[in-house]
Amino acid sequence: MKLGFQEYCVAYCDSKIENVLDIDQKEYTVIKNNWDSWSADPFIFIWNDDIYIFAEVWKYSAGKGAIGYCKWDGEKKKFSRWKIVIQEKFHLSYPNIFIYKDQIMLCPESSGNGEIYLYTAVAFPEQWEKYCILSSEGKFLDTTFLRYSESKNLGVTYEVRGSKEILRIFKISHGKAVFENEEKIRQTSNKMRPGGNFIIEENRIYRVCQLGEPYYGRGIIIKEFSISSDGYCEKPLKEFTSDNFNVIGLHGKKRGVHTFNKNRNFSVIDVRFERICVLPRVLRLGGKVIRTARKVNSFIKRGITDAE
Repeated sequence: MKLGFQEYCVAYCDSKIENVLDIDQKEYTVIKNNWDSWSADPFIFIWNDDIYIFAEVWKYSAGKGAIGYCKWDGEKKKFSRWKIVIQEKFHLSYPNIFIYKDQIMLCPESSGNGEIYLYTAVAFPEQWEKYCILSSEGKFLDTTFLRYSESKNLGVTYEVRGSKEILRIFKISHGKAVFENEEKIRQTSNKMRPGGNFIIEENRIYRVCQLGEPYYGRGIIIKEFSISSDGYCEKPLKEFTSDNFNVIGLHGKKRGVHTFNKNRNFSVIDVRFERICVLPRVLRLGGKVIRTARKVNSFIKRGITDAE
């Protein structure tokens, strides 16, 4: 049995990064995972001058992700522990959080349910409810939104069709996603899956994408994104792997990075790392045993009911 166990953690930089191509020039500090889970896909959100990070929190025993957050403590100069606030029967990750029409919205990756949908905050940051379903016509990953003018917005997502994966772009009309013709999207490479929010600097639009080869979560690539009457195009600019980042407080060997986000003076990444640890394996195995027992019990109950 392989002793090394791979998981993720979130790391932050609390000094301003002026140029998106210089994201590896600062130190990043690890936010400690909870004992029963790891965290990934971080998004920064500022509300009433408080700084939050929303992320996927993967519980070992559950075998799937939920959405949690931590909050910056200005006096202690560190983030709080992770707290889960949204969980479903299926996997959730990539909590793209933003403000739309004065409401706090959150769009998670929920491909396990076959939908793209939004939550809205009822009592931020603890209470959320489903707001609307944008699409239920495919398996979509890591949906990301761009507001590129006062009145124009678009969404970018990654659709899985069997063994094929393609970038899809849509606009929202009457609460539904209206997808652009695929011919309008110039698919310049297979490095297309979103890896964070769009970044706008000096009237230039940048898109963070994932490097998924030779293995998932290897790194990220920054691309310049352009919009014209002819369609959408992007130009690859710079690639980063975990080896490019100086990460403080990491207890393991760096293996990858697949998300980057920034907002004001804070930037965040997630780091895939490997360590020797027994507890995650025990919790994961225990969770599988419990879920299997529940399925067997449910099957037996249905059999008894049918027999009667």
